[in-house]
Amino acid sequence: EFISSDTILNKVHEICRKSLIFNLHSVPTDCPHREKNGWLGDAVTGMEFGMANYDLAALMTKFTRDIFDTQDEEGRLAIIAPDNSYIKGGSTLWSSAAVHIPWYMYCYYGDTRLFEQYWDKILLWIESAWKYNNIPEKDGMMKDVLNDWVTPYDQSHGFKPGGNEAIASMNFFLVLKRMAFMAERLGKKEDQKMLAAQAERVQRGIQTWCFNEEKVEYHGLTPFEEFIPVLNIMALDFGIVPEKYKTALERRMIKNIVEEKNNHLWGGVFAIQSAYEYLPKNGYADLAYNLIVEKTWPSFGWMVGQGATTLWEGFTEESSDIHHFMGAVDNYFYRHLAGINFDTDSPGFKKIIFRPNFVPGVGFAKASYQSIQGKISAQWEAVENGKYEYKVSVPNNCTATVRLPGKEIQLTSGEHKILLSTKK
Repeated sequence: EFISSDTILNKVHEICRKSLIFNLHSVPTDCPHREKNGWLGDAVTGMEFGMANYDLAALMTKFTRDIFDTQDEEGRLAIIAPDNSYIKGGSTLWSSAAVHIPWYMYCYYGDTRLFEQYWDKILLWIESAWKYNNIPEKDGMMKDVLNDWVTPYDQSHGFKPGGNEAIASMNFFLVLKRMAFMAERLGKKEDQKMLAAQAERVQRGIQTWCFNEEKVEYHGLTPFEEFIPVLNIMALDFGIVPEKYKTALERRMIKNIVEEKNNHLWGGVFAIQSAYEYLPKNGYADLAYNLIVEKTWPSFGWMVGQGATTLWEGFTEESSDIHHFMGAVDNYFYRHLAGINFDTDSPGFKKIIFRPNFVPGVGFAKASYQSIQGKISAQWEAVENGKYEYKVSVPNNCTATVRLPGKEIQLTSGEHKILLSTKK
């Protein structure tokens, strides 16, 4: 559950929840009325917020099997599961659900079984990606038939900004990082070294072929005159950007959102997923809030203002009126407003990280999550100028850390009430 003092936030949360539950039909579909396909790119962006709202453990175990049922002898995966033979192996971006879903299962449920069961199949898929998707003359860059989906560029300019290879390569870097992490957790030391080395190889390719050092921004292999938000927010979110460029690129990203696009995020499903993760983690929770409640096109506030009762397929009502893949915005409500976070070193909420963001203009935010350890709750309320009351509930046999800038508070199981100040 999530609720706040802001009616637009509550409405966006509601349409995210409804869009997902209406798309669970033995597989997570893209839409329940038209294609009804298990598009894997939709699962990459949709299943994490899905796990925050519903118990998806059994369904995702089954769906992971469906994904690997599409694998051919050389390791290539389809981009839809069950497979309908649509460009098998043509998109590492879409088929990366084979890694991201087990990763979400690990984070939310502490479940390593999918990685253990499909480890060799995942490694075979990674091997096939290097064989069939890597561009030899631009090593580390992965060719891809798909892109950031339903970007505002599609609906206003009449063209796409490109960047397929850059988006796919950045996502592949994240896949390799997550696999290297899991290899270490599972005691697969040789695989951990191999995967970490491959991640560095992809990062080198991205820096070589897709980074403009003079402008301090990322671009696609195909030239495009405008700043492309999805590439730059993904690079920041995934840890691709070399340390010496981070501050300048972050400023460039914020300038694009605030000044050049007048408080709008000019990106599609993968931009949404990274933006609502990176911004609140790096001091821009208030900007993320402003982007959601903005009432002019393109924004979620605009969408609900147009009468949306479920998430549309992009910022238009000309296609489908119910797609869940932009629902990654919902992660912001649970994890970054109320502040309920998992700890990847102690997954399944055995250790809870409470990291709330007190956003000006929001009087209170309240969330709860029924974890495998028990019910976790967190709520804050503005009590006076610059001060907030934060109440949390930690299940039995669990520990928690409340993290604020420059401050940490350790908690044990039980009910806790803390008075916090945002003033230095």
